[in-house]
Amino acid sequence: MSRELVLADTSIWIEALGNNPEKILKETFEVLILENRLAMMPLISLELLSGMRSQQEFKDLSEELQSLEQLALTPRVWEQAAQWGFLLRRKGLSMPNTDLLIAAAAHLHHCSLWHQDKHFNLLAKQVDITVFHPA
Repeated sequence: MSRELVLADTSIWIEALGNNPEKILKETFEVLILENRLAMMPLISLELLSGMRSQQEFKDLSEELQSLEQLALTPRVWEQAAQWGFLLRRKGLSMPNTDLLIAAAAHLHHCSLWHQDKHFNLLAKQVDITVFHPA
């Protein structure tokens, strides 16, 4: 059994928390949680928690997210995100800074990045990030 961590982007969490997630997504989420392989970072927590509808939903999700392995936003992560943003802009491409930070954190913490966001596909064509694909 691999201990490789997977950082699920906000786009994956939104689908997983929705009313009717795809079966493969739901099953993969459950396996990653059971194997203690699902990672989290403060930026994704912020994006998710700010969208909760009630205080109870906020509290419940906050506790769940805090139980996951946390990836720090270290100075190296910020620098990597800035370098990638610079690289993309020199090629006439752009990507939200939040996505650059998420990708840089996954890369520097040796995690695969699980997403449903075209920006990460764009970045993966330019730099070495590992994208997670459910089996």
